[in-house]
Amino acid sequence: MNQLKNLGSICLLLILPIFIYSEVFISIDKPNATKGEVVSVQIKAKGNDIEFPSIKTITSSQVVGTSSSTSTSIVNTSITTTKTQTYQFVATKSGDIGPFDIKIDGKVLQTKILHIYVSKPKPSTKRDDFFVLLKTSKTDLFVGEDMVVDIVFKYKEEKDVRRIQIQEFIQNNFVKYTQIL
Repeated sequence: MNQLKNLGSICLLLILPIFIYSEVFISIDKPNATKGEVVSVQIKAKGNDIEFPSIKTITSSQVVGTSSSTSTSIVNTSITTTKTQTYQFVATKSGDIGPFDIKIDGKVLQTKILHIYVSKPKPSTKRDDFFVLLKTSKTDLFVGEDMVVDIVFKYKEEKDVRRIQIQEFIQNNFVKYTQIL
């Protein structure tokens, strides 16, 4: 009879960690990004009491935005909370992301290390069938100073462009002049 109790205790110890667990995951939406592109890093943690670190920079780039979400699931009186924290940054150079320390239920868990490869943007070539060119009236500005931006859409003459449609941009303090030649 004691052997059955010992066997039951061992089985319980092996199965219990499956139901009481803490997990942390990290993912990146663009592991291969172009310089200047906005990239999102998502950290997801499962547990009851979850604390994320304060992340100000990623690969020497300033974090430009954060968002978070929380979901709670209840299964047979077992409550599990999943929190997701998303960080956006502008990719400027290749490098490692993480590891980050996440405190879950009093334990500190680390995310794995992710790598991001940042490439230079490819310049448009004259052989492109279509391309957009931005021309500005000034190169240096003060805060609140006006600037004119011309958006030039170019295409090869042999391409049969029958109609160009420009969607109107309505925003406070913006003036729109449309001229289609």
